[in-house]
Amino acid sequence: MGVSSFPDQRPTPRFLLTTHKFLLTASVMQHTPSEPPEQPTDAPAPPGEEAHAPPGEDAPAPPGEEAHAPPGEEAHAPPGEEAHAPPTLVGVLLAVALVRSAVADFCVLWQAGALLSTCKKMHNARGEFLATRTALKGKIEPNSRITAAGLAAYAQGCPQLSHVDLETRLEKYRCTRNPKYLCVVWDEVVVALAENCPQLSYVNLCGCTISNATVIALMQGCPQLSSVNLFDCMYITDAAVIALAKGCPQLSSLNLGELEITNAAVMALAENCPQLSSLVLGRCKSKITDKAVIALAENCPQLSSLDLFGCFQITDAAVIALSRGCPKLSFLNLRDCEGITGAGVIALAENCPQLSSLDLFFCEEITDAAVIALAQGCPQLSFLDLEYCDQITDACVIALAQGCPQLSYLGLIHCEQITDAGLITLVKGCPQLTFLDISWCSEITDVGVSAVRQACPNIRIIGESWV
Repeated sequence: MGVSSFPDQRPTPRFLLTTHKFLLTASVMQHTPSEPPEQPTDAPAPPGEEAHAPPGEDAPAPPGEEAHAPPGEEAHAPPGEEAHAPPTLVGVLLAVALVRSAVADFCVLWQAGALLSTCKKMHNARGEFLATRTALKGKIEPNSRITAAGLAAYAQGCPQLSHVDLETRLEKYRCTRNPKYLCVVWDEVVVALAENCPQLSYVNLCGCTISNATVIALMQGCPQLSSVNLFDCMYITDAAVIALAKGCPQLSSLNLGELEITNAAVMALAENCPQLSSLVLGRCKSKITDKAVIALAENCPQLSSLDLFGCFQITDAAVIALSRGCPKLSFLNLRDCEGITGAGVIALAENCPQLSSLDLFFCEEITDAAVIALAQGCPQLSFLDLEYCDQITDACVIALAQGCPQLSYLGLIHCEQITDAGLITLVKGCPQLTFLDISWCSEITDVGVSAVRQACPNIRIIGESWV
């Protein structure tokens, strides 16, 4: 591998400097040259390294009067006093080449600039070390130097990989639809994982532009998969999810956020993955209905976390089914599910005592009765978003203070019936409160805000400007 392929204009990694020093020292000890390399007589010394004669010795002759030994009588240093020339650019480049070849003879990830978590031990038993690797982690940025060849080589050398995180962070580039930014993790990389890593159980491909065929190959090659993140993998459809559900019955965690999927995919999961405990369906183009959620409730009793953000076709029927079929439910996101009313929330309060996080943003039909039931039935509640639930009053806030001492996050945007009295009672009963949003709460004044800050000095309050 030539030195010319080394990526320029990038800082040298710290581990590389250490490895340079190690290999260069070993090289000097084992292969000391018999004679220093011949240098041009007119070559100037590097800046800051001009030769100076020690006291008592003759200084170098001025330009044009340099002393030259007669032919055959070249000067040699006395034995044991060999002169050491200062490092040269050529020497440094040779050292870099040594290090690169030492790494690249097993894994071409160095050429991609991504040794990831293996770099510290690469110089010591490289093959044996990679063969025992169980995790590959790398957040892929748009300007990443990681290449498909590098990642595929890593997969081929690490048959025991069980945990792979290749999340691609391209949110701010999505609007361009530019292939330069969209194709960072390729189908061939995931296929290489499928072909070489049969023990893979966790894979995070968030934001990766992979196809249905690739997910199917992953399912076929990695039957032990239990946790898969396909959030924002824009080309994944029902076909891939159905295959995954049928091929990986032990699946326990699946993120399908922002995908073009329908009830068919969710029902396949319900029918084939009874151990499912965490499922994200948020912003799935609003194609998920009560039918799919009811199927989950009836077949996945281990479900403890469900994200239905933006699934506005969901109604109380689905929530009531969840409360009865999934008593371990601790996280439920119903943000923007406008069809949810107090009946669904009361069912959760009666059947899900472990509920700790509930998002009811823009569920405008929620009333005091629902929140009071929640406070009485879910003492572990720590996150509650009631933004735009404009029917609630101080009565529900007081109930939260009495029943939910672990509450740390409360959103009250546009809850215009909440007053200072409610806030003062709230902070007395919820000392762990760290976030409060009171934007557009017209009945709250400086008195209420001051009481909150005094009781909870570390709290972050949003909307003080509206007071």
